[in-house]
Amino acid sequence: MISLKKHKHITFLMVILLLAAALRLCGINWDGNSFLHPDERWILMVVEGLGRPDSWSEFFSVNSPLNPKFFAYGSFPLYLLKIVQVSAQVFHRSALSLWHLKLFGRVLSVVFDLGTVVVVYQLGKRWKDKELGLLAAFFYATAVFPIQNSHFYTVDIQLTFWCTLALLLMARLVDSFDEVGEGKSSAPREREGLDFKKFLKPGRGRLPITFLKLGMVMGIAAATKITAVFLLFPLGAAWLTLLVRGVNGGDGVSGKKKWFWPVPVLGTALLAFLLLQPYLLIDFAKFKNDILMQSKMSKDALTFPYTIQYVGTAPYWYFLKNLVLWGLGIPLSALFLMGAGFFGCTLGLIKKDGEEKSQAPKASQSLALGNRRLSPLALLLLSWIIPYFLITGSFAVKFMRYLLPLYPSLALLAAGGVLGLIGGAGEIRRRLMFAKGGLIPLAKKAALCLLFGGVFGLCALHLGYILAFLHIYF
Repeated sequence: MISLKKHKHITFLMVILLLAAALRLCGINWDGNSFLHPDERWILMVVEGLGRPDSWSEFFSVNSPLNPKFFAYGSFPLYLLKIVQVSAQVFHRSALSLWHLKLFGRVLSVVFDLGTVVVVYQLGKRWKDKELGLLAAFFYATAVFPIQNSHFYTVDIQLTFWCTLALLLMARLVDSFDEVGEGKSSAPREREGLDFKKFLKPGRGRLPITFLKLGMVMGIAAATKITAVFLLFPLGAAWLTLLVRGVNGGDGVSGKKKWFWPVPVLGTALLAFLLLQPYLLIDFAKFKNDILMQSKMSKDALTFPYTIQYVGTAPYWYFLKNLVLWGLGIPLSALFLMGAGFFGCTLGLIKKDGEEKSQAPKASQSLALGNRRLSPLALLLLSWIIPYFLITGSFAVKFMRYLLPLYPSLALLAAGGVLGLIGGAGEIRRRLMFAKGGLIPLAKKAALCLLFGGVFGLCALHLGYILAFLHIYF
């Protein structure tokens, strides 16, 4: 029976991944040889100009052929695509052409976004169960804006993957402290379905390695785009969670480590960040100039001709409007609002006595808040979404892709809320009880039809929205 359950959930996840891949690979060469996306075109030109230094002295020179001389984005996506391009030369000489380079880059974007789908599933499974993970993975896999951005080689798809993976590692790190502090067995917990066991499973006695893993992922994210610095907010939330709970260090985890464990994480992140873009230090003047220019652009939409379109746009509202219309899509946005409303009413909380309230999270402990507890994973998600949106939403320049790293977390909240609404149908019926005589059968049926029909109707409409949107790339 267990094997059947494993097979069932793996099958569902594979179907979601196949659907996601089909949506992202459809029309992958949508612009032919025109190179219509300006950011993608510039990245390809920079990657094409990269070369191998002839000596170490040339490597450490500002004029090194490995110096991208471009730091508006991180260097990691540039070097990654260059490695793919050079590796392809082994099989076919023409693979070095700019046209092939564009296709390699777009396929890389698809691979990274499929990875994000899997990570979203893992986060949902950790929060509650596989059903939540599968629904969240489906929501993200079919959100129209990630589908669109997978058709380009820009850095935001990669940034989304690394940031979401960092959130998963933080959640596992919090749980690993619990396991060690409570003296639980070091044997790994059996999990059904796909799991990053070797990379993500910390277990007892392996916390230092977990610190390095998280730091490495955060460093790669920052070397992809500097906005990954917002990961410091959920990292701080994870640290605060452990401090408030008063986790006892045991079995190699001392009380001091619960205070200072962010130090090795941040140290590893900084090291990875510098190793993956060494010319940040070697050509620091250019790096500083590019960062200052990006900072100026975020405050003044008149900085560049291509940002004039944002002059006079309203902070926050412009982002939200486009997220609903063209980001998640109207049907999925409606589901998200339903889910977020339900989540907001319960705050992802569970009762202190351990009784589940709206599908209690799987995290081992929770933060006390009044007469309820806040799930640590919910705290991580909120500490990622809220500061990120408050800061980014205030920018004068409002490219939709700036919010792309939030889409996996939004999919998780939407899935959690929708499943909570469906699971709480019995409670809704009880609240519809009249003071005398009980619930009228017709009203009961109408309430259930409205709830389930609305949810599944929106899901069906969402699929139609995807097909209409995808027609752009046929």
